[in-house]
Amino acid sequence: MGKRHILMLLIFTILLTFFTDLSMKKVADIKYPMENLNGHWEVFYNDQKLGDTDYNGLRDLLDFPVYDQDTITLRTVLPDLSDLVLPAIYYRNRHCAFELYIDGALYQSYEMEAYNNQTFIGRNNYLISLPQDYSGRTIDLKLYPANIHADRTSNQGQCGQKSLYNAYYYSFHNPSHISLGNYQDLEQSFVHKYYNELICGSTLKILGIVFLIISIFFSILVKPMPDHILTSILFILLGIAAHSYYGITFIFGDGTYDTFMVNLAIYLSLPVALALARFLHKPRHVTAHIIAEIAALLYSVIRILLHMTNVLYLNELFFLTFIPIAMIMGSIINGYVTEVKTKKITDYKRMQYAGIFFSLILLIIAYAFTELRFQQIFPNTPLTERISIELLADGILFFEVANIITYLAIISDSLNQNSEYDILTRVAFEDSLTKLPNRALIRKKLSELESGSNNYCIISLDVNGLKRINDTYGHESGDRLLSNFGRILDEVFHKDGISGRIGGDEFVVLIKSTTVQRIHELFQTLDQKLQEFSDQDEDEWEYHASYGYAFRTECMDDHSTYLLADQRMYERKKEMKARGRK
Repeated sequence: MGKRHILMLLIFTILLTFFTDLSMKKVADIKYPMENLNGHWEVFYNDQKLGDTDYNGLRDLLDFPVYDQDTITLRTVLPDLSDLVLPAIYYRNRHCAFELYIDGALYQSYEMEAYNNQTFIGRNNYLISLPQDYSGRTIDLKLYPANIHADRTSNQGQCGQKSLYNAYYYSFHNPSHISLGNYQDLEQSFVHKYYNELICGSTLKILGIVFLIISIFFSILVKPMPDHILTSILFILLGIAAHSYYGITFIFGDGTYDTFMVNLAIYLSLPVALALARFLHKPRHVTAHIIAEIAALLYSVIRILLHMTNVLYLNELFFLTFIPIAMIMGSIINGYVTEVKTKKITDYKRMQYAGIFFSLILLIIAYAFTELRFQQIFPNTPLTERISIELLADGILFFEVANIITYLAIISDSLNQNSEYDILTRVAFEDSLTKLPNRALIRKKLSELESGSNNYCIISLDVNGLKRINDTYGHESGDRLLSNFGRILDEVFHKDGISGRIGGDEFVVLIKSTTVQRIHELFQTLDQKLQEFSDQDEDEWEYHASYGYAFRTECMDDHSTYLLADQRMYERKKEMKARGRK
C-alpha cells in the first residue's frame, strides 16, 4: 500500500466523519422547541455584581485573578418555550462544582461534596430537570471553580487571561452549551451532536478488547505479536479518552469521573505508545528507548498517585504530557525514515506508521484548536467548535481504520505463513499414503522417549500378504490395503500412543505409559477391527497383521527395545504362516 493509498484513506476518513455528522443532523427528531441561553446574563463575583453580558462575553468581565473558595454567579430569566412536557436545562461545565437556585431558593447542587473535600476535578455534562412552571422564573448558577490552590496572600495560582490556571479555562468550557428544552430532546440533541465520537469511542473499546484477546491467543499459538497487543490496549485507552473528553458517558450514567478518566487514559497511553513505537521499528539504542518508556510509565504513575493523594490534579500541568508525545512522534518518524532508507518497510508496516502518525497529528491539531478557541485567538463559534470536534473524530477514526487494515493484513499473512509451514511439516513428517507419521517423525518421537527416564513400549507391526496382493491384484490394491490398515491402526491406538509407517508394510506404535494387559487388549481390538473390515469390504482379500512389542525396561539399552519388538513380530509372523500351512 503506497503513499497514494494512505492519502486516499485519510481523505476518505475525513469525508466519512463529515457526511455521517450531516446525515445524523437530518434524522434528529426534536419534538419541542429548544433555545440556547447564551444571551443576557447578570454576572456576580463573590456576590458583587460585575455587569451584564452574553455568555461569550464572560471573558472580559473575569479578566482578573480568581482564588480558592471564590464564587461566580450567573443569573438569567428563563424564557417561555410553550408546553414542554419535561422542561430541563442542558449545561456543559467541565471544571466547576455549582449550585442551581430558582427564584433565590436552592434547587439542586452538583459535586459540592467533592469540591469541599478537594477531590473534584471536573465533569462535563449536566441535564437538569426543571419545575413545570419554569417560564419567567429567575435562575442562578453559582459556580465554584476547582483546581485553584492558592490564597489571596500569595501571588501564585493567579488566573490571568493567558494563565494555565485561568478561571475561564477551567470553569466555562464550551460556554455555548447551556440550553433550555424538553428533557428527551436535549439528550437526543447531545447524542446527535457527538454521534461520531460516540461511535468511534465505542468501536475502539470493542475492537480493542476483541483484538487483545485474538492477539494474545495468536501470540501463544502462532508467533508473538507484542505490537498488536499494545495497539489493542491503545485502542481501549483511546476509546475511554474519546468518550470521557466529550462527556459521552453521561448518557449511560452521571459522568462524575469524566475528567479523571480522560486524563487517566491519556497518561497511561503514553508508555504504551512509546513501547509500541519500539516494537514497530526496533531502534538501534534499544536500552535508551526502554529507559524512556520506563520514565514515561513512572511519570504517569506518579501523576496518578499525586492526584489520588490530592497533591496535584491530573489536569494540572497537562502541557508536560507533550514531552513524551514529542518523543513518540520522533521515534515513529525516525523508525519510518530508517526503514524506508533500508528498504525494509512492508506495505502493512507503512499503513501502521501512517495510522499512528496522522492520528497523532490530527489529535494535536484538535487539542491546539480547542485551546485557541478558549484563549479567544480563534472565535468561539458553533462552526469552530464543530471543526475541533471533527478533527478529533478524524484522528480517532483514521487510527482505527488504518490499524484494522494492518491487523487483518498481518493476521492473514501470518495464517498463510502458518499454512505453508503446515504443508512443509506434513511433507517432512507425514506418510503420503496412510497420512500417518513417517519414519522421520517416528525417529524424532522415539528420540524424545529415549532422552527421558520413564518406561515406554514399542509395538512393531507388519501387514500380511502385501506382496501377494500386489502381484495378484496390482499395486493400487496393495496401496489400498496399506491405507485402510493405517486408518484402522490409528483408530485403535490413537488414544494410547502414536502410530506410524516406517516403510513398505512395516508400521510402529509408540506408547509412553501402559501395561502388558492393556497391550493385549489393544491387540484383541485390532484383530477384531481387521476382521470386521474384511467382512464388510468388497475386496477379495482379508486383512491380517503380525505384531510384537517390547518395553524399555526389558532391554539393556534404548536401541535394543525396537529390535526386540521387531524380533517378536517376526516370530509371530512365522507362527501364523505355520498355522496357515497346517
